[in-house]
Amino acid sequence: DVCSSDLLIDGMEMNDVALADEFDFGHLMSTNISKIEVIRGPHSALWGSDAVAGVINIITKEPEYGRNAKVTIDAGTHGLDHQNLEFSTRTDSHLFRIVLDRINIGGINASLQGDEDDGYESEYIDAKAEFKINEFNTIKFFNRYQESVSETDSGSPLTDIDNKQSARRAYTSLIFNNQLFNRALDNTLKINWTSTNSNNKDPNGNSIDKVAADKYLLSFQSTLNLQSQKYFNMNHTFTFAVDREHQRYRQRGTSDFGDPNQDQYVNNTGIIGEYGVKINSNLFLSGAILMRSAGCIINDIVDRKLDKKVKRTQGRPLAANLISIEKAIIYVIVLCGLAFCILIQFNFLTIALGLASMSLAFTYPFMKRITYWPQLFLGLTFNWGIIMAWASINNYITFDIFIIYLAAIFWTLGYD
Repeated sequence: DVCSSDLLIDGMEMNDVALADEFDFGHLMSTNISKIEVIRGPHSALWGSDAVAGVINIITKEPEYGRNAKVTIDAGTHGLDHQNLEFSTRTDSHLFRIVLDRINIGGINASLQGDEDDGYESEYIDAKAEFKINEFNTIKFFNRYQESVSETDSGSPLTDIDNKQSARRAYTSLIFNNQLFNRALDNTLKINWTSTNSNNKDPNGNSIDKVAADKYLLSFQSTLNLQSQKYFNMNHTFTFAVDREHQRYRQRGTSDFGDPNQDQYVNNTGIIGEYGVKINSNLFLSGAILMRSAGCIINDIVDRKLDKKVKRTQGRPLAANLISIEKAIIYVIVLCGLAFCILIQFNFLTIALGLASMSLAFTYPFMKRITYWPQLFLGLTFNWGIIMAWASINNYITFDIFIIYLAAIFWTLGYD
């Protein structure tokens, strides 16, 4: 089940109000799924309170160009019987796909006693359409209707009882998208309707409890994308959105816990404003400059007494007492802090490698005191970014990159 996350299928919110805004993946067939996107972290500003933990976006398969038909029949153990029928058509200006699916599973006995199998049966229809009115205006349509019956046991421990849960789920979404000013302004109007109900019955067909819910959503979102190049190449994103949502929940039952017969209504109106900026600069170059600067200051702090005795280094700020040790340490902290802000923009492996490089950067100034080969340690330190750059792109490390790293170490020995 989805908990505190927003689940989307082709842009349609699938969270079930009747299940406390959760979604039961047991009723989702993988036959027509193309890919699944997971956006971690809180995204309530754009997706509502259901997206506290993240957003899961399931994208169904796009139809191939031309007219197509596909039939799939499966059979297996435990009484598996599955049929899938798909019709689709696609051109440059439109696409349409409809899927009919039926599955029946005899199942197994979920309880520890008896011999009655707990099966599952489901039938659903999926329809997906997209029409390009012109280059800047698009209409998208999504519909999903499903009926299912699940046989269940109950009690503690489980008792072999032939209870059944019948459910119906209907989802409909209509999206209008408009782009203006050479696609700098993107406007989306969305209309969603969700209707679900579930009925638990005993072996005699009598209703034990049932719940039903409807949700209506009308939303409008406008996003303006701008670029500026005064100091950096920056992309600015301004987002404004407003939505109105109505939820209706109904419960009927015979439970003696709480009120099994109730009707609840929720009306939500949301107004959203968000600004984001992306700096398109060379992050590795910026990080390298910051850490090289921090390393130079650390080196001057450690060698300040020796630098006073060498004519070539007597004019360095710390050796000439032009700046205090305290201020130098503050500069190091600021530079490392800025470098860390850049580092956390990358994947976890790159972040780990970046943090590991700190031990090299802070110990290099002491190497000349214990070895006649401090330049070798300098090569290990300065060229660590080669491994980091590889990891940031590939998210793994191979032996090949260590060959380049070793070559760069010898290059450093040569020039220093």
